[in-house]
Amino acid sequence: MANKLIDMQEIRQIIQLAFQGHSVRRISEQTGVHRKSINKYLSRAKNSGQSLNELLTFSDEALSAVLFDVSSSCAVHDRRAELEKLIPFFESELKRVGVTKQLLHRDYLRQHPGGYSRSQFCDILSMHEKRKDVSMVQPCYASEQMQVDFAGKKLSWFDSDTGEKIEGEVFVATLPFSGMTFVRVLHSQKQEEFADAIRHALEYFGGVPKTLKLDNLKAGVIKADRYEPTFNKLLLELCNHYKMGLDAARVRKPKDKPHVERHVALVYQRIFAPLRNEIFYNPAQINQAILPLLDEHHARCHRGEITSRKELFEAEE
Repeated sequence: MANKLIDMQEIRQIIQLAFQGHSVRRISEQTGVHRKSINKYLSRAKNSGQSLNELLTFSDEALSAVLFDVSSSCAVHDRRAELEKLIPFFESELKRVGVTKQLLHRDYLRQHPGGYSRSQFCDILSMHEKRKDVSMVQPCYASEQMQVDFAGKKLSWFDSDTGEKIEGEVFVATLPFSGMTFVRVLHSQKQEEFADAIRHALEYFGGVPKTLKLDNLKAGVIKADRYEPTFNKLLLELCNHYKMGLDAARVRKPKDKPHVERHVALVYQRIFAPLRNEIFYNPAQINQAILPLLDEHHARCHRGEITSRKELFEAEE
């Protein structure tokens, strides 16, 4: 993302994540903004004499005045797309005897004198190197993250006037540490309904995690990318309002958010199955019927544990 202008909401995300204590590398991974740019914004924020928390209360205009020299012109030269086209060739060259990234960088600069520095070039190639499909235990920490997704199957109701059967989307939010889960039926996966479902989940849990992690849903992601997804403005504004970081799983990588994937399967067993013979006439009736089933689910213990999800949540999260 070098030399690419970013939205004020993305800058607020950078400041929010820095305020939460995340490293520059971690902020770069979550936002897709290059580390040099992040250091630049945080340095300007520090030199402003205001705390990061105070800067988050500024209007966009005031924050822009702190972080940017509005009198200077910005020349945007996106070299990333040009380099991306060459990566398959570079990857094949790296398999040849004696070929190194440093050698490829020298060849690259001969053809593109204004190209990336060696460290940036090597970083970009490293991100694209073929990764082994391995599984790794992902540690969970209290209040660290809320993972959200839509179930593949749907719950339905009948229109009381026409008798038409209408299928609704099923939103699922999970706290990986305790296993507490929230489920809500929506009319669709539109941005507004998705954002409202996240709000209901936060109200249900009674608090806000440090980070919201989602799949590359159209409701939240404008442009899906393996490393640098572009989030829609409504979702960014929502996360900034609640002071949450925002992260997305890689495309077709369900193991990036294993907890919500696993809880979707539990939702089928503990929500869908008990409601299979019930008849509803609107989503509100379904959502009301879901709540006591969630209470039963949270009262259960994890397999092999003696503490229920609710007890763990109330004691530590």
